[in-house]
Amino acid sequence: MLDLNNLLTNQKVDKQTFYANSSTGGANWATWVKPRGVNFVSMLVIGAGGGGGGGVVGAAGTGTAGGGGGGGSGAYSVSLFPAWMLPDVLYVSVGIGGNGGNTGNSGLGGVTTYVSIYPDSGLSANNRLITVAAGFGGGTNAAGGLAGTAGGVSAVSTSCLGAIGCMYSGTAGGISAGGQAGAVGGNNGNTGGSISPSNSLTMGGAGGGGYASGASTAGGGGGSITGTSNTIFPTTISGGTTGQSSGTAGGDGSNGFQMLPNLPFGVGGTGGGGAGQGATGNTGLTGGRGGAGYYGSGGGGGGGGFTGSTGSQGGKGGDGLVIITSW
Repeated sequence: MLDLNNLLTNQKVDKQTFYANSSTGGANWATWVKPRGVNFVSMLVIGAGGGGGGGVVGAAGTGTAGGGGGGGSGAYSVSLFPAWMLPDVLYVSVGIGGNGGNTGNSGLGGVTTYVSIYPDSGLSANNRLITVAAGFGGGTNAAGGLAGTAGGVSAVSTSCLGAIGCMYSGTAGGISAGGQAGAVGGNNGNTGGSISPSNSLTMGGAGGGGYASGASTAGGGGGSITGTSNTIFPTTISGGTTGQSSGTAGGDGSNGFQMLPNLPFGVGGTGGGGAGQGATGNTGLTGGRGGAGYYGSGGGGGGGGFTGSTGSQGGKGGDGLVIITSW
């Protein structure tokens, strides 16, 4: 029988969110204490995203100043446990997203995220309850930066569960999926590679646009995040604007963001636009910066620029995230 006004008698829900705290895997641990009286525990665990590659700088010409590749996104895991199965205390190490590469340098990979039964910096398999891989950084290349590799599929550790005397089926009690690779950078005034949603809660970063291919030519636009036309995902999140043939800098890419409140899905950074060149060289003319990724997503690649410029940095990869909900 329902209570008055259909209100449940037990409305106890405990939600704890853990943010990035480790620059290397297992370096720091936050503590989760099981709330009293709960029956089930759900864990959303996201690995950090990789940073976008920095754009190359050089003179206008074929394959001399390509945009940086977008960073790969981290994997994720969603698991549901009976509360009695878990220890009263768990430890959480959340990886920091990889920094974007400076001009001409690859982006850094993100840091793996862990949920453990013991704060073990040695990361013994018997202690690691959940391990979720991070994405790799985007590359940099005169002919266009290579895409950052996605974080691999992660899962609940059966060896850890065996060590605490529990049986658990990852198939029945949760799901896990790898991340998404970033997009390649553009070259010779071409647009950086774009990214579309995949079957993951995280997204790779888009590629940076290439520098102009000759005098009085435009640079390439930054790669975009392209979606499906529906009420959740907009059709396109544009990359950085194209540098003009009169000799202007490329525009910065857009930062990733959460699609809807309470929906744990966000997007990667878009790519920076490549600089254009006027009739003569433009010393110091830069490509746009890549946008930063949302939690677990990759940073966008920087746009290619002219010799001597110091811009064109890749965007930072999104930090990892852990949300533990009990009821």
